[in-house]
Amino acid sequence: MNKIKTLGFTVMMAMLPFAPVYGQDVVIRAGLTDPLDTPYGEAMQEFKRIVEDGSGGRIEVQLFPSAQLGALAEQLANVQSGAQEMTLISPAYSSQFFPALNVLELPFLVTNWDEAEQMLNSDAFGTLMADAEAAIDVRLVGNFPYGFRNVANSRGPVETLADMKGLKLRTQSSPVHIAAFEAMGASPVAIDWSETYQAVQTHVVDGLENANSVLIANKFPEIAPYVSVTHHLFGMLLVAMNAKVYESLSEEDKALVAKAMVAAEDVNLRRAKEIEAGSVEQLETMGATVNDVPADQVAAMRESISGVYERFGDRFEPYLSALRASVSQ
Repeated sequence: MNKIKTLGFTVMMAMLPFAPVYGQDVVIRAGLTDPLDTPYGEAMQEFKRIVEDGSGGRIEVQLFPSAQLGALAEQLANVQSGAQEMTLISPAYSSQFFPALNVLELPFLVTNWDEAEQMLNSDAFGTLMADAEAAIDVRLVGNFPYGFRNVANSRGPVETLADMKGLKLRTQSSPVHIAAFEAMGASPVAIDWSETYQAVQTHVVDGLENANSVLIANKFPEIAPYVSVTHHLFGMLLVAMNAKVYESLSEEDKALVAKAMVAAEDVNLRRAKEIEAGSVEQLETMGATVNDVPADQVAAMRESISGVYERFGDRFEPYLSALRASVSQ
């Protein structure tokens, strides 16, 4: 299996004019908005282990899961300013600084793991990440794909496109996300992830859409027990590090961070696939009713959002065409 193309290019980028931290203790405070029993939570634990062992404890990685350091947007701002050293960001939230990242929020851009890995390993994806890194003013040091997102709600199973009509779903704060669910007939509501459980629990919304691994880790079957497998979007989180902190590291420490992140990406990819493969049984054990949306109805959903591609496609060029080409090769 090919390595997912993420951040090797950052290690070789030109140095910014900050003094390297040779021989000094370094603390990397890494924030996550989900628990550690997610694929990317396990990955960050592996990153911590390798960095701390490899540096003899000179570099300490402190993990703060479950939004302990704030909501996602707040954590990204903290990393940009240096208030914390590392966080995991979604393309949707970081698109406020680099709108082209919303190309990764287009539904059905990829439809299976093989296509997803082709895209993530492509030069096209590497170019997108390099341009995003410069625009967001952070170092993107890793990428954790966590699988395909599905619809979970408290009203009933989604078995047809018509069942989406009027369904109030929490979505990410992305114009592409919102437009796509409106096109499918749903009533999307942009809510910060840290507020989503309460919003579903108090019926501000009927449900949400996310990967099964995320639904399980955050115990959403307790309040949104109907999970309908649509595989409408492939989810990933980018690992962002404060640029000055990164550049202050010695070349040896940068190499250690890169090595640890490659190992972490391997853990994430393996666990994401394992959890997804066993997720239906686990969801049902937690009280969920899970249904596969019939292929013809998924096709109808895909057709219903064709106008979203027409509306946003030109804004995402040349990235969209390049990413599509990488999947079709």
